[in-house]
Amino acid sequence: IVDVIVLPGNDCDINNQYVKNGVITVVAAWKDAPAATVKTAPKEKTLTYTGNAMDLVTAGEATDGEMQYALGNDATNAPATGWSKSIPQGNDAKTYYVWYRAAGDKDHSNSAKNCVTVKIEKANALVTADAQTVKESEDPKSGKDYASLTGAASGHSLGNVTITSDGKKLSPSEATIVNDNGEDVTANYNVSYSSGTLTVIPKTSVKVTFIVANGEWDNGGSDDI
Repeated sequence: IVDVIVLPGNDCDINNQYVKNGVITVVAAWKDAPAATVKTAPKEKTLTYTGNAMDLVTAGEATDGEMQYALGNDATNAPATGWSKSIPQGNDAKTYYVWYRAAGDKDHSNSAKNCVTVKIEKANALVTADAQTVKESEDPKSGKDYASLTGAASGHSLGNVTITSDGKKLSPSEATIVNDNGEDVTANYNVSYSSGTLTVIPKTSVKVTFIVANGEWDNGGSDDI
């Protein structure tokens, strides 16, 4: 009987043998190697969408091994692949499931897998309708060229916006926000709206009296000119 600790998949030299009637009998009494330990568990970060990739958790620390991480689909089922010592990053505003473990060295097995749930919150953006001046017979202009965007990430701009008038007020709505590649990133924002001022130039009525010399005026009817 040989009493040694060997990780699964490794070879083991048999140094002691028990011989009976010319038969060598070897009994393997395998024991689990001691597991590596998560000394400091990673913690979720407080994050808000910036348009850039961000580390989702703080760095953990392991004893008798190294920390490894992987992104999962939920907080219940640990991923079987994708484990790395690199801290996972996220970009879009949503919920992420960061799994971690202490991966054992040659003398230690892996620790149990645990999960940290992290949420990147949506950023706040404001769309404001620009002031417009139009003639009484004209409609105000609509579209991204007649509104401004504030609070969005660098390189992000209005993809489009609807502007409607109500009296002396211009109300924006249904805005889309795009990144510098033209991709729609509106889902990453809490979009609020601010009205603009509408100035309408009314029609002006003018009465002109004139005298016809050497004849009579006849316009074929009684309509005002």
